[in-house]
Amino acid sequence: MDEKYRDPFTENILANIPLEIRRGFSSDQLTALRTALATAHDRSRHMIDARVSIPLYFARYYIVFLLGRDLRRSTRKILLERRRDSSQAAGFTLVFTLIWNILFVLLVAGFVIIYYLKSTMGIDIFPDMHLWDIFRT
Repeated sequence: MDEKYRDPFTENILANIPLEIRRGFSSDQLTALRTALATAHDRSRHMIDARVSIPLYFARYYIVFLLGRDLRRSTRKILLERRRDSSQAAGFTLVFTLIWNILFVLLVAGFVIIYYLKSTMGIDIFPDMHLWDIFRT
């Protein structure tokens, strides 16, 4: 195994893979995975890569400053499309829910108005039984 690909980042990623799955990797697969992770995490892609660790009495903090050419245009475009799609779905769900709530309120209000009109006109559909009697029992 080439020691150049045994950096803490790669080892941390591999440590997060369950042991029974890691044991199933062949040495070629592990080498390919370590190579892919190491090149994906390659620090030479930035013109300036300043990393400072600040040890304090109770904790240790770090500061990272990276400067380089932005190569994420296609990634950014995909993320923006996903956000747009999800916001459209959320908007549709919101409008759908609002319409159904408004229809429900209108339906209940319509029943209340019809019941009030029926009562004021003296129409008794079920003699000796009123709506208030149903709610009290």
